[in-house]
Amino acid sequence: MDKVLAALGLLEGGACLFSIFSAIGWQGGIYLTIWVLFVELTLFLFVLAGLNKGKLYRILMNISWTLGWQVTIMFWIYVFPLLTEENRLPLPFWFDICAHGGVHLFAVALFFRFPQKLTFQDSVWPVGMGLGYLFLLVLPLKFYGITVYPLFFEECLTTVLVIGQSIVVSFGFFFLGKRFKDEKTD
Repeated sequence: MDKVLAALGLLEGGACLFSIFSAIGWQGGIYLTIWVLFVELTLFLFVLAGLNKGKLYRILMNISWTLGWQVTIMFWIYVFPLLTEENRLPLPFWFDICAHGGVHLFAVALFFRFPQKLTFQDSVWPVGMGLGYLFLLVLPLKFYGITVYPLFFEECLTTVLVIGQSIVVSFGFFFLGKRFKDEKTD
């Protein structure tokens, strides 16, 4: 069952990556969605290769679970409503559905099948990756005049709210997953 989920997730995620890189080239790498898709595709490859045990798999699983939810929720609540014909990437709507939740559903299914408990220490990787992405990629690009997300880093209050919401979503889903794992493994 895990290999089927991983294969389907790999196909869907691969289609998303192919579509964005075909449409806008390597500039697609500025979006957290793409970073999370790479992590999820790596997770799927690990499952297909039978490497679904060990520390690296655990890290990939936690990042996929936590940041996958962040990408899904923040895109549909924050980014999608701000998209217009002028600021929208030249991609079909199916891309939004698949890249911002569809691929993540396969990672979620694998997470539910993942037998290990989570510890608070496991939250370091997804939160660290999210904050690293934000302050090491998005903020420097803004200083060079490249806006990754509409309104982001343009107004102080909007920026604080989006960063705060991102952290709340990340920790919220991490602890939700932790609770589920604690109940499942007891």
